[in-house]
Amino acid sequence: MDELTKELFPRFKEVPLLSHLNDKQLELVATQGRLFVAAPNQVICNEGDFDETVFVNLGGLVKITKQDPTTGEERYIAALGQNEFFGEQSAVSGQARAANIVAETKTYFLEIGRDVFLDMMKKNKTFKAYVDKIYFDRALWGHLKLIPAFADMPNSALAAIASIAKLESYARNQVVAQEGEAAEKLFLVRQGYLKVSVYRRGKDDVYAYLRDNNYFGEESLFGSQKYSATVTSLSPTEAVVLTKADFDGIKASHPELQTAIQTFMEDKLSVTREDQDVDASTGEDIMVKKGFVATRALLILDTRKCVRCEICVRSCAATHQGNSRIHLTGYTVENWLLPTACFQCRDPECQLACRFGCISRNLNGQIFINEGLCTGCSACSKACPYGSIIMNPPPSATQHGFFAKLFAKILGRELVDDHLESWREQTLEKGKATQQQLDRGIKAKNKATKCDLCVGYGFTSCVYNCPTGALNRVNPELFFSERTQHGDF
Repeated sequence: MDELTKELFPRFKEVPLLSHLNDKQLELVATQGRLFVAAPNQVICNEGDFDETVFVNLGGLVKITKQDPTTGEERYIAALGQNEFFGEQSAVSGQARAANIVAETKTYFLEIGRDVFLDMMKKNKTFKAYVDKIYFDRALWGHLKLIPAFADMPNSALAAIASIAKLESYARNQVVAQEGEAAEKLFLVRQGYLKVSVYRRGKDDVYAYLRDNNYFGEESLFGSQKYSATVTSLSPTEAVVLTKADFDGIKASHPELQTAIQTFMEDKLSVTREDQDVDASTGEDIMVKKGFVATRALLILDTRKCVRCEICVRSCAATHQGNSRIHLTGYTVENWLLPTACFQCRDPECQLACRFGCISRNLNGQIFINEGLCTGCSACSKACPYGSIIMNPPPSATQHGFFAKLFAKILGRELVDDHLESWREQTLEKGKATQQQLDRGIKAKNKATKCDLCVGYGFTSCVYNCPTGALNRVNPELFFSERTQHGDF
């Protein structure tokens, strides 16, 4: 341990979160974690960043703020003092930071990596139970503070709501609320993407899409109402749920809830369904039908400009040690081909499938595979819904010639690839893997490979080298919306 760790280590057991760990686990947290001091007004993390570590406040004060999705204003949510922690929501769910965290005073922090944190949750039941409770409470209070009708409600009323709320999860393409059925639940979307549709003229018409921090099912708060639309999850979704029966049970002791509900309904009904209608040919609807609703970056090829020279494929291979990460097959939308390449999903199923921590995100949400750690199990390749991850022999197996491999085998030596070796060394130095994990990766006969956006090169190789300008990386929502306006669809 360094001097700062030795100085602060005795405080660890005073932290409620860490008090659930035994001495061996505490020592692991101390050696694998990072201790640092933040100056007043120093930003610890930003809302929207894909940074999955957990921070424990060992002394000082931090404030939490969140951007209102409607007005764009930054709203104060809470303050966290000594021995409190934050960041568990990103570590548990793998999602972007849900709020901004700023040190208000000089503050001492212990930063715990996601792998270590999740390992503690897996091995220590009391630690997990404590984290789950805090995770749920914060998810609920954060949502309530963003709803105008509840934002200024007394804490006693909010606490009453928190006591009856539940956290529910829904799989992709699951019907969450059915039009015409009795409205029994109010849903506050914590994370996910949902479609709202109504049955008209013999078919379901989409009139809205719901994302993080939206809500629906407000009909449940009044009388014998029915759901006015069908709501379907288009990606794995998590929501805070309030049932009508439980809500009615606390209204009598908290009369201010009735006023808040009335305001809630008036605000919601001020936007008519006709104002929200989505034309069936809009780009977002095309995204839904083609399955790209959960993606963040599309590689898209204009077939009117493409001459099938395949320079894009060859330039990708030249940039990535002989293994191309792009293939000119995939989905087609009118005159646009969406080649098989990583689409940088909002909810990456590959990352969830990887059991060895080889797949991670940077602060911008870009997804990477650490080939030095990859064991070649192919779980990520099977989980990818777009077939974007391909199992290839590691570069050392493709770069070295037949005689080099033969002599190496005779002499009992291993051919080392400089690219992977450098990656392994950096991973070990940064404390993101153990030697045992690296040894597993060295033995792998195949590695998971996918588009890495050519990070570090200053340009995207396939796009840069396309001679006709047919290939581009785009934001899917903006791209389809613009093309719809210009009559391309």
